[in-house]
Amino acid sequence: MSLKETSRIKKILFDAARKSPGRFRVGGIALNKKGEILGVAHNSFRKDNVVGQRKGTGEHCEVRLIRRYRDNIKTLILIRIGNSGNILPIDPCPSCQALCDKYGITVLTIQGSKTKKF
Repeated sequence: MSLKETSRIKKILFDAARKSPGRFRVGGIALNKKGEILGVAHNSFRKDNVVGQRKGTGEHCEVRLIRRYRDNIKTLILIRIGNSGNILPIDPCPSCQALCDKYGITVLTIQGSKTKKF
């Protein structure tokens, strides 16, 4: 991936994360096997009343992207930002990682100036 493409993806991720309504401002991008962007999502509040869910829990962007593009996703890239716009550490939660493993999806996270692979 070129530096120009990397910068574009990082900007898209930042924009998505800024839309997260919750405490954890997370954005994600789904890429196909050619590296083309399939979709973008951010963490959101749940709109349904799932039995056993704690009030105020959210839906992770990984779940939202897999629900929409499951058969076409090769890679998910995640970012978490603070209120001031700084990049914060993020790892996929065990449930999201298991879901990605189930569908053979590689997860990359932006960790400051580094990218971490799961």
